[in-house]
Amino acid sequence: MKTAVTILLLLAMTSPLVVINAQEIFIDTNSQKISISVGALNDSKSSLKVLEDNHLKWKSIKDIEQVDLLLGKDFLSSLFKNNLYFNMEGYEPFWQAFINDKKLIFNDMGSDTKEMFSIDIYISESDINPTFYMMFKSPDSRVFGTISYLGLNNLEQNYGLVESLSLYNVYLCKDDKTYRGCAEIELDNNPFIEGLENWGCNDYFIQYTPLSTSKDVQLMLVNMGCGDFPERYYLLSIKNNKIVSNLYVAGEWYEDFNNRESTSFDIDADYNIIVTTTWDKKDTTGSGGTRRYTILEDGKIIEMK
Repeated sequence: MKTAVTILLLLAMTSPLVVINAQEIFIDTNSQKISISVGALNDSKSSLKVLEDNHLKWKSIKDIEQVDLLLGKDFLSSLFKNNLYFNMEGYEPFWQAFINDKKLIFNDMGSDTKEMFSIDIYISESDINPTFYMMFKSPDSRVFGTISYLGLNNLEQNYGLVESLSLYNVYLCKDDKTYRGCAEIELDNNPFIEGLENWGCNDYFIQYTPLSTSKDVQLMLVNMGCGDFPERYYLLSIKNNKIVSNLYVAGEWYEDFNNRESTSFDIDADYNIIVTTTWDKKDTTGSGGTRRYTILEDGKIIEMK
């Protein structure tokens, strides 16, 4: 096992690779419905988390019987088609990451900043057995790793993280730092926001800070300082996992050191946004004024008159 993982990691450093084998398929002996294991057991190990009728459900192990294995390619296709994703976490240090078919979001939990990477995927179907190795790698090689499926008979090998009752082990390397933990397949609170990929300085890396949520609208701050101005922050509003509005709220702009404009913002208790701009021209300092904005229930940010 250790040798196989080592070989796969070496391959990940030189090629965009995800290697996956197969996942168990079950039939409910009562309803006769077909489901796919998604690799998690409840605390008492009496129920298995499955994908049935395009939804995640818990099934009593007593009521299901394995009838087949699903190829890894088809398994992942079923997951991502239904907007499912891997929620990965570990400790020492405490970290969390999310991964779907194209992106990986990383949070080391010691910072308010999250990072989103594009990832490359390759699937091998040369073998069919109830374990697989999933490998991922960003184009700039800053992040790569594996997700290995233990199978229902190997929970005790779960790197000591058996309290999560996850059947997926994770090895992740980011910026030459190694992280180990577990993964679970999730549907709710999907962190992969439609349109976020357009808010970065390149095609494979976006840095942002989640802010508070108002009226079921999520807010996040994205730095678009990609060129001569390293700090140009935009506030994005997200509703139903889609970006609805954006507003420039903080940063600096200048023609030279004698002509500088600075913008800052604040959000009050009623979630009104106050944006203030000041300027310096030679030895003179002035105010460009303050503007107030509010967030509508549909997520739109509008200026208050």
